[in-house]
Amino acid sequence: MTTTPKHYQHFLITSVLSLLLFIEATAQSKDHPLMVSLTGGLSFPVGRFADNNVATLSTGSSMIGAAGTGWTGNIQIGYRLNTHFGIALTGGVSEYKRDGSIFAKYYELIYGNKSTVDSKQWSVVKVLAGPTYTATLSKKLSFRSGLSAGIVKTAIPDYSFTINGPMGEILLERSAGKAKMPAAFAYQANAGLGYELSKKVMLLFDVNYFDATATDNRPPSMGRPIMPSPNPQPAYAQVEEKYKLSAFSATLGIGFGL
Repeated sequence: MTTTPKHYQHFLITSVLSLLLFIEATAQSKDHPLMVSLTGGLSFPVGRFADNNVATLSTGSSMIGAAGTGWTGNIQIGYRLNTHFGIALTGGVSEYKRDGSIFAKYYELIYGNKSTVDSKQWSVVKVLAGPTYTATLSKKLSFRSGLSAGIVKTAIPDYSFTINGPMGEILLERSAGKAKMPAAFAYQANAGLGYELSKKVMLLFDVNYFDATATDNRPPSMGRPIMPSPNPQPAYAQVEEKYKLSAFSATLGIGFGL
């Protein structure tokens, strides 16, 4: 059963309520404006999330993601407490194509025949909250940064593979279904620039670093993807697999002052 741990629920609820209380108390104040921003851009997986070397397919319980460059989109509600500091609530979605060739190489090593793999993509959903910092660089240009933490939800993508014989005949066809993982703790750091287009509209550029570790912890019989294990276990044993979701992103967007 994949339910959100209680401490993640408490963190999210507290963050949302805190932001709503600030909004309700000062929404009419011109000294503490609100800003809603929409940003999107490219996201670049790093570390174990990007690794697609079949030799490092699994190390202990740490699995590789074989994730390629993807895209990310975010919506943020920010509240400025004073000239420099504020608080923000961010929701976002990122998607990354998974390199299926890693599985093809693995099955070719096992069966000695050519194989083809069709893999779905990684989809990562996040909800984060935290403090922000803004400093004026010129009349219209400002430096923006922030730290945030919250929860992330993702699933191990499903895939199918086919083993072919010397004459191209199909010897084996199998598939591994998508495996949903429980919500996990996540954090993000960002820095960027804002350029004032008008009193209520701002052009935004940000560079973000996002990190989280999602854990798949289920009996192998519950649709666990077919993956090699460095520590073979009995069929009834609980198997734990950890997936890093580290990525850098570069985004552009628009912020609207309220």
